Amino acid sequence: MVKPGSGRIILVEHGRGWWGFVNGLLDKSAASHFKKYGCWWNRDIAEIVDNAAKSLPGLEVVKVDRPYFTQLGTTLWIELKVSGTS
Repeated sequence: MVKPGSGRIILVEHGRGWWGFVNGLLDKSAASHFKKYGCWWNRDIAEIVDNAAKSLPGLEVVKVDRPYFTQLGTTLWIELKVSGTS
């Protein structure tokens, strides 16, 4: 439950990175990784969140950050909020 107007949703996710060669490696092993761990690690998380915000009234993306350069852009910190009116 998120309090409209002041509540926040924080997501820490992993998915597609900054560089094509990294994404190629993720794509190549995505099916076997999913079979073993139940996780699709090659999803475009930023795009998924952006599409959700566009389709859900009142949901707003406040910030998307890709911390930890050593993770090659595959880790995302996303802050969302729900507006008081929808």
